[in-house]
Order: sequence, then structure tokens, then C-alpha cells
Amino acid sequence: MSNGPNTYARCNVDSAAASVQASDTPDNPVYLTLTDLGGAFQQGLFYAADAMKREMLAVALAAISTGKNVYVDADPPDQSDQRPVPAQCYTIGLILD
Repeated sequence: MSNGPNTYARCNVDSAAASVQASDTPDNPVYLTLTDLGGAFQQGLFYAADAMKREMLAVALAAISTGKNVYVDADPPDQSDQRPVPAQCYTIGLILD
């Protein structure tokens, strides 16, 4: 995965959660923890783009419940050992194969 949007990665959805508190993301964020199947990152922390966060949460939960992978368009995740700052996820799509 390279820098910036329009960088697609095939990922496993490790977790998905909605929150009412956040200091480093928009109000009421949806958080996604993703692992790139190509090995670029493991359990990267993302937040869903505000305009589509409900739909992204639905796709992430569908991926978890069916065991399917997803394609994502996102900023590169913070891989520091400290408390990571979530990266923004712009698109998530369920892979049906």
C-alpha cells in the first residue's frame, strides 16, 4: 500500500466498532482494524470516511460474519508502537470470490 487515497489493498477485517467519543477523528467515528493480505500492515487502525461510515460499518460486519475479505482505499495506517493515530478509509468493498 502506498501513500494517499486511491491505494487499494486486499484486507481481512479484524474488528469494527462505532464510538461516541474520539479526539483524533470526526464525531461518532466508525473504527476498523484491518490486516493487509499482501503484508504491508497488520491490524492497522482506520476510521471510516464520515459521509459513508454507516455503510462501511455494514460492509465490515458482513466481512467478519461471512469470513470474506475486503478491498479498501485508505491512507496508510500508523504503524508506530505508541498509541496509533487512525488513518482514514475512503472505500471498503466486500470480495465475494
